[in-house]
Amino acid sequence: MKHTQPTRTASFRALTTSVALPWGEGLILLTVAAILLIGG
Repeated sequence: MKHTQPTRTASFRALTTSVALPWGEGLILLTVAAILLIGG
C-alpha cells in the first residue's frame, strides 16, 4: 500500500495545486473586496 501512495499523492498534489492556484487568487480578491466593503 505504501508503494502506490507516492505516485497517488504526487498526482493528487499536482491536481490540488492546479486547482488551488486560481482559487487562491480568487480568495485574495474576495478578501480584498470584503475589506473594502467593510471598511467603506
